[in-house]
Amino acid sequence: MTEVSIWTYPWDLADEGVGEALKTMRDRAGATGVNVAAVYHAGKFLHVHNPKRRVVFPRSGTLYFRPDASWYGRLRIEPPVWEGAGGFWTELRNEADRLGLEVTAWTLCLHNSGVGFAYPDCAVENAFGDRIYTDLCANNPDVRAYLVAVARDIAANVAPDRLLLESLEYMPFRHGYHHEVIGVPTGPTVDFLMSLCFCPSCLEAASERDVDLVSVRGWTRETLDRHFADPFAGIPEMSWAELHEAAGGEFSGFLKLRQDALVSLLTDIAGAVRESSPARLALLDFGPLYPNGPDGRAWENGVDISRQLPLIDEIHPTFYFADPGLHRQKVRQYVELLAGEKPMVAAIRAILPQTDSEESLRRQLEPLAPHAAGFSFYNYGFMPLPALDWIASAARTVSAI
Repeated sequence: MTEVSIWTYPWDLADEGVGEALKTMRDRAGATGVNVAAVYHAGKFLHVHNPKRRVVFPRSGTLYFRPDASWYGRLRIEPPVWEGAGGFWTELRNEADRLGLEVTAWTLCLHNSGVGFAYPDCAVENAFGDRIYTDLCANNPDVRAYLVAVARDIAANVAPDRLLLESLEYMPFRHGYHHEVIGVPTGPTVDFLMSLCFCPSCLEAASERDVDLVSVRGWTRETLDRHFADPFAGIPEMSWAELHEAAGGEFSGFLKLRQDALVSLLTDIAGAVRESSPARLALLDFGPLYPNGPDGRAWENGVDISRQLPLIDEIHPTFYFADPGLHRQKVRQYVELLAGEKPMVAAIRAILPQTDSEESLRRQLEPLAPHAAGFSFYNYGFMPLPALDWIASAARTVSAI
């Protein structure tokens, strides 16, 4: 049976009643599972059918489960815990079992402004020395210890059927932070260079691998300064071949350093999960959203799919495209790239700007149906309840093709 899972938040389930909300998803959308946030970032969310509130501001970095007490005093990073965490996951597990639904613990990794602001040295540091508090560095030892502990705790104590990792990547420069203002033209190359990390942990890792990160940082800063001095004169765009040769060829080693950090971090997380639980391990891949990648199956965010696929059980690519032609193109590219190596569960936004009708949803599912083991639909709290009916109808239609 094709998977149909719905993304949601713990507070949305708790406000409506866990059993009632899950039953609605199953009966109206034909859901076979639910993806529930176990760790999440900040936001300003309009919940259109929540019976208790319409606008929610979640606190960034919050754990929506009760962590093992041994964390505190042992790990440096001590995030806040949701006040409703006690008993929530037990109730969720019981209700999901009663209704025949799978439970996925949806877990944010390196995108975490709560931890970034509380522990600034854990955040990405750009070429100018600015801390990018919304994003954590995969080379930082405290960040790595924290994420491994999160994964182990969720796998052992929450007991999900699947652990789904989001933002195990170096985040893009533009990601819609509060009142984000970028008042000059940039472009893919400038945005990419602004996203790079040169923190002390990266410098140390580079030194161990004989990568001259000081030169890379200097070249990056100079390139950006030239653009910012007269940004309307033209936007510098560089191919990946040109980037590899930048900074006297040292940029190539830097790209590999970023990939290595993410692969080794995923290796540690996978080890902790395998030791603690039979849960499937999956990775949410934003690769389809990037304009290109540095090499083959590697994206500009440092994710090297060819090296990460052997570490996971499933891949969940995001197909968030409103244009049908672009959507089909991205699906074709990704299917060719994946080559059937791991099961693919396609993530679809069942809200604007991608979805405004059953027809628009069906158009998104059709090119994916022959290749996907299932679909996940974002997000229960944001979508009007009729969208659940669209999901059920569209999924039935494409499964019959």
